[in-house]
Amino acid sequence: MNQIKWIFIAIAVMLKSVSSLYAQILFEYEEDTVDTTEYVAHMIELDNGHYLAAMRKIVANSNWGKVTELTREGKVVNSAIFQEDNFWINALTQTIFGILVFGTVGGEGKGHLAIILLDDSLNTINQDYYPLGNFRSSGAYVSMQQDFILVSGSVVEGDFGFRAYAAKVSFDGSIMEGNPYFATDLITNGIERKQDNSFLFFGWRNKLYTLNAQLQLLKAENTPFELLQEGSIKSVNDTTIVLVGKKYNPMEHTENIGIGILSQFAAEKKLYQVGLSGDTVDFPAFNQSITLDFKNQLYVGGNANNQIGDWLYGRKPSWFLLSKLDDQTFAPLWTRYFGGNAYCSMFGLLATRDGGCIMYGSKYTKYGKEDAAAYILGVNVSSISSIAAPYPQDSRSLVTFTPNPSNGYVNIITNVENLPLNINWYDLTGKLVVSHVIDKNSAYIDLALPNGVYFYKCLNSSGFNMGFGKIVISY
Repeated sequence: MNQIKWIFIAIAVMLKSVSSLYAQILFEYEEDTVDTTEYVAHMIELDNGHYLAAMRKIVANSNWGKVTELTREGKVVNSAIFQEDNFWINALTQTIFGILVFGTVGGEGKGHLAIILLDDSLNTINQDYYPLGNFRSSGAYVSMQQDFILVSGSVVEGDFGFRAYAAKVSFDGSIMEGNPYFATDLITNGIERKQDNSFLFFGWRNKLYTLNAQLQLLKAENTPFELLQEGSIKSVNDTTIVLVGKKYNPMEHTENIGIGILSQFAAEKKLYQVGLSGDTVDFPAFNQSITLDFKNQLYVGGNANNQIGDWLYGRKPSWFLLSKLDDQTFAPLWTRYFGGNAYCSMFGLLATRDGGCIMYGSKYTKYGKEDAAAYILGVNVSSISSIAAPYPQDSRSLVTFTPNPSNGYVNIITNVENLPLNINWYDLTGKLVVSHVIDKNSAYIDLALPNGVYFYKCLNSSGFNMGFGKIVISY
């Protein structure tokens, strides 16, 4: 009898564990239109408790936008489509006047910031435009202020030129004032209003930009902690600003999501890092990587094992990363990963008033056709209490080096399919000292390096990281 009793107890515990795991997933939404690239650029929670998603769609080199209203269970209630000339939909917000949609239209000498005011049924009430001049593509980020809405973003001129703009918009969607050009070589998705009414921008190349109340550039300085990429910046209380960006660690050749804690005067206080183990590329969500819920609980989101250069179309598993921060120290309390069965690209996250958190972006599973699907994942964050990482992603198992320590000669065995394999060797300073090209699944090479510790990094023919580690040479 006792054995049977313990068997039932074990089954009950197992079922409870499984149900707890699945309780984290509140809903999944995927909008997969044939031969169409689509992703969710931004989401908000409406006053009626529903969610509103801004989706960008690309069909045959044309861009158009769609706004979709979803219930708490992820069911579609209503939609509105915007098919203006090269319309890039980027952000949403709700005011007493209605729902505001932000994006850019045109380009090639006639580009504008577009603000569209919708009613509760997603019908257009009014729209206003602010000239941005010539650009090829663009983005926009919205920050609600007490007396206006601050819109910031970047436009791409030519093949590689970037410039940033900013504009103040009233709550009815009309343009108040703007600066179509305040900095070059700046991609920004993050802005924060400081106590002195100046504005702090986080730039993609390790820069913080300060604008005065009239949106004129005051100064540009290096970002504390050397955080890169399009990240986010948020004032979480009267004394603290949280900055999220990609943190590259040259000694280990690793890339993680960096969480920088600053004072309100942008002084450096503390840096934390989250991300997968092994040689993976981890970086913040493209548009909104920080969110606060109604209880002032803070969450950070991003991409794990994702190649930013591939953007929407990758040919390896990646994950949405979600991390909860302590409300006093802002240290990560737990980090969870969702995905692994597709190439997932997170554009943002939204903490909801019911205690959940929504992650959104795109999901690509077809591997060969460029039609990524818009993807939304809702989770119950109250059911998450510990750290969990998907260890099978560790790509070091694809390439092995023996012996280690080595007398200078190593056997290399790889399961990588896309050969040749490029292997770069670095010394302890991060300097590249030698490279090898392996065109078969096994090889025996002479490193011809002096005694010491070296790091290796392996790239397949597509440029993906296939392995990372260190080896000791001792003659």
